[in-house]
Amino acid sequence: MPEKTKIGVVQFSLSFCKPEEKGKGMNPDSIETGLVAFTDLEELRKVMHDEVDRMINIRK
Repeated sequence: MPEKTKIGVVQFSLSFCKPEEKGKGMNPDSIETGLVAFTDLEELRKVMHDEVDRMINIRK
């Protein structure tokens, strides 16, 4: 019988704003959303790091 693999999924949003815009609510144009799947917490850490880096690089 094949071994079952547990998979978790995390959905998240990042809001990019200028320092002077803080506290004024979220601008929908500044929000990036992501969905990542992982099989263990170490993988989640790496996948989240890579995904956040990707989103930041898109904004540059």
